[in-house]
Amino acid sequence: MQHQPVRGTAPKLALCPDDSSRTPPVCHTPSINTGTQSLTTPDSNVPVNAFSDFLLHHMGSNLADGVSQGLAGPDEFRSAPLWGLGQRIFFLHDGRTNDLVDAIHQHASEGSEANGVIYNYRHLTPDQQRDLLAFLRSLRVQLAGSRPAGPEIRCLR
Repeated sequence: MQHQPVRGTAPKLALCPDDSSRTPPVCHTPSINTGTQSLTTPDSNVPVNAFSDFLLHHMGSNLADGVSQGLAGPDEFRSAPLWGLGQRIFFLHDGRTNDLVDAIHQHASEGSEANGVIYNYRHLTPDQQRDLLAFLRSLRVQLAGSRPAGPEIRCLR
């Protein structure tokens, strides 16, 4: 069975203001349901804390790599799950940076659906930015049966 890219919107995180005219959909939603045929778990219709909507999004000229895959254009990417972010050494689809703040800022560019979210990030207080970065760095994948390492995000083997 061939999977087709899905386009759509996701609910906004509390970090985003209610002004939907300025804020695009949030790509890294905290939880998503597996649906009836899950590839990540033997269970159907259960929440997975992947922090992704797994949808294709235009990420603008800065992140564009000029590669078209399937129905994804040269500036489109599927939202990567943020689970395990705290264990990553490199960030972005091509590993171009090892700096989390730089990775956040690189999401802003002409044509990027993330521009509104980056605007919001830049207007947080320094303490709020630190708290958000600490939370993102705490996201670790915990394999079933292993010792907890950060927020409760479980991955079944």
